[in-house]
Amino acid sequence: MKYSTIIVEHFQQPRNCGELANASLVGEATNEACLDRLRFFIRVDGEHIAECTFQAQGCVPTIAAGSVVSEFLRGKPVNILTAISEQIVEELLGGLPRTKRHVALLVVEALQNAQDCLRR
Repeated sequence: MKYSTIIVEHFQQPRNCGELANASLVGEATNEACLDRLRFFIRVDGEHIAECTFQAQGCVPTIAAGSVVSEFLRGKPVNILTAISEQIVEELLGGLPRTKRHVALLVVEALQNAQDCLRR
């Protein structure tokens, strides 16, 4: 399977891995078909995302997606969590093979679950 250079780079050298002790929001999603799991830890400062880390179990694109998205979110307004679509995730990753597009949905679901923490 051929992956984009972005996916390969972020899989080989993932950024922002691990739990964030002082996270304001935590969002997790699991793909029941393949059992990939992705969890984001987000620290909000005011109306912006100050820090974002992730934990992932799964395929190469799942791990790369956690890394890419955690970098992308830093400094963005917190309301971006509900604005990120599967298409945006695929663009951030430089594309996904057809058989791995579930990864984009996994990211979107995890971020929506994190956003739900704000509403509680």
